[in-house]
Amino acid sequence: MQRGDTVEVRITGLGTLRNIVR
Repeated sequence: MQRGDTVEVRITGLGTLRNIVR
């Protein structure tokens, strides 16, 4: 995994979790 990939995955995961929590 690349640093950029990790950051993108983290942002995507956070957004998805926020949508599910909503």
